[in-house]
Amino acid sequence: MVNEFHQKHGDYSPYRISKELGISQHTVTKYLDTEQPVKSDNSKLSKFAGEKIANNILSVNTNQQSILNNILTLYVPSLHFDADLTYSKGSFYRKGNVAEPRYKLDKFPQTEDTIELDNIDDVIGDEALESVVFDLPYIVKTSWVNVASKVMELYKSFDSAEELINTNKAMLELARRKLKRGGIMVVKTQDTCVATSAGAKQLWVSQIVLNHAECLNLAHEDTFILVSKKLMLTKHEKQHRARKNHCYFLVFRK
Repeated sequence: MVNEFHQKHGDYSPYRISKELGISQHTVTKYLDTEQPVKSDNSKLSKFAGEKIANNILSVNTNQQSILNNILTLYVPSLHFDADLTYSKGSFYRKGNVAEPRYKLDKFPQTEDTIELDNIDDVIGDEALESVVFDLPYIVKTSWVNVASKVMELYKSFDSAEELINTNKAMLELARRKLKRGGIMVVKTQDTCVATSAGAKQLWVSQIVLNHAECLNLAHEDTFILVSKKLMLTKHEKQHRARKNHCYFLVFRK
């Protein structure tokens, strides 16, 4: 039944299929793999090897929803996050491709059912969650930036590198405090460059997150890499560093 339905509706996610058929998403994922087969030259592979690649969850993808569903499939038995600490407008869950979290929170709520993050202790006790996810901004806006960036216009930004670093550390500590022992934390992050008087300086946000997670005794379980199909261009007379067109989904266990 599941496979027949999937053949007719190939663009439906496991979550949507479960809703349409009235069965659990866990049952659906037994029959379907959320990862699209990777296009590759299989001429040098045996038939068996090619099938193994197609049917495995891979670490690199160009689709954010696929990565999230793959993380849920591998690490979260309920197949949904207990809490999203940076829900915003819910872009992670757009079009029902990923199950909505139990709790929606944000520093600046943008939907009626989103709880203000500062009030988290009123609704969620310590060590109460099985899973949590957050996605903080990665842009730093400084006084050295003379031309407004299109990226800054589209996304929230920090006023300094110090603010970005401290906020990431604070969110890791908050998420850990709310997780049960053995709970899963997913952090979406991206490395960036910070403008200074001496020129642009690399800020390895992913490494900062990994280092602080280790200090908090969080086990680094997995890394998924999201590669963007589009690259927002900026005008520079000369390029000095590789443009970053990827970000990370870091998976930790408490």
